[in-house]
Amino acid sequence: MGLEVRFSVPKVGKELPFTIIEDRGGQLFLYTETPQLDLRFPLVAEDGLLRLQRQNPFVEPLEIVNERLTGVSADWLEAKAQVFEVDSDISYHHNPGYGPDDIFVENKPFSLRQIVDLIDTHCSLSNKIQS
Repeated sequence: MGLEVRFSVPKVGKELPFTIIEDRGGQLFLYTETPQLDLRFPLVAEDGLLRLQRQNPFVEPLEIVNERLTGVSADWLEAKAQVFEVDSDISYHHNPGYGPDDIFVENKPFSLRQIVDLIDTHCSLSNKIQS
């Protein structure tokens, strides 16, 4: 989703960027991938806020971790809600001539008399075909 929060991991000794991911079962994780490590820490969503599911694995105190997670929670919820919006990058298969870019509607003024004549012509043709 492009959301990022930084934490220090004891094994590494420096801050790493973590993103929020969701597995197929709906479980949320703080995730980072570095050349040496592939870390993921389970999260829970409580009252719209993301929290660590287990004990604090980071160098930062739990209060700092929760504060950073609170900051990223609103962004995550907003991004999650936008997943259901249609992206312009999505391409749909459609028959030639029936796509939105293929249809041309000319904006011409018609008089009421012309419209009535078109309807009458259509109705008279329909009656001749049925006969």
